Amino acid sequence: MASITRRDALKRGALIGVGAVWATPVIQSIGMSRAFATVVSDPDATYYAIKIEQGGCEDIYNQTGVPSGGQCLDVDVSVTPISGGCSSIVNLVDVADDNDPTPWKIELADGCYPITIARKSSTDCDVISLDDAWDSGTQTITVEHSSHAISHVEVVICCPA
Repeated sequence: MASITRRDALKRGALIGVGAVWATPVIQSIGMSRAFATVVSDPDATYYAIKIEQGGCEDIYNQTGVPSGGQCLDVDVSVTPISGGCSSIVNLVDVADDNDPTPWKIELADGCYPITIARKSSTDCDVISLDDAWDSGTQTITVEHSSHAISHVEVVICCPA
């Protein structure tokens, strides 16, 4: 099969009276917060945003806009999370502000996985690499302490619908 150029495709479409759209990825604008997800929404999945701290889990699905104060993630930057995310947490291990250097471990329900993870210390928020933190075999997120103890962890997760 011979390859066809964009110009040839447009000419052929014009000859037969068909409107053609040539898909070319174009970035029109970029707006970044301190932490953001880079994922395409799956319409058949459910998205949650949660905050894990020493006292347990809290839904943060309505935490939007540019992060400020104690907030790390603009949670609806690429998906629209709903409430109820804490029910996707199976277990929290070593979640305490005074346990440095023991990492925090967050076990998710089967089929769920993290999209974005941020760690808040007394000084800043850090986006945590999924490659470094996520173990799909055990369904566990492991968050190491930075130079300061963890105050809380924010996670946007995806679960099967």
